[in-house]
Amino acid sequence: MLEIGTGWGGFALHAAGRHGCRVTTTTISRGKFELARERVRAAGLEDRITILLEDYRDLRIVHLEDIGPHYATTLSRWRRNFFANIAGVRAMGYPETFNRMWEFYLRYCEAGFAEHALGDVQVLLARD
Repeated sequence: MLEIGTGWGGFALHAAGRHGCRVTTTTISRGKFELARERVRAAGLEDRITILLEDYRDLRIVHLEDIGPHYATTLSRWRRNFFANIAGVRAMGYPETFNRMWEFYLRYCEAGFAEHALGDVQVLLARD
């Protein structure tokens, strides 16, 4: 996983510690770099987390694609598939409140992406 903007290392620690991710994270702040490095060392996650003291804007954008509109379509299909298989969901013991919350979440996100209130992009970076 690539994280741009290390902060104090919290996300990297969570992703590596709880989910076993390998994380490369970069910051331009020497103070945050030092503290995050110490937190990673204290957590024993040096083999899973790499912290860079570099400016990612040096790592140049060669392609950027807005995939948000595709996400609206994907969420609509997930919702339709979910309810096409609702009998199986109910058989697993999920309560109707779960089903309604899931529908609300999928519809909310679908609308957000369709109206460009939410966004998602894929960025390809390269060095000169």
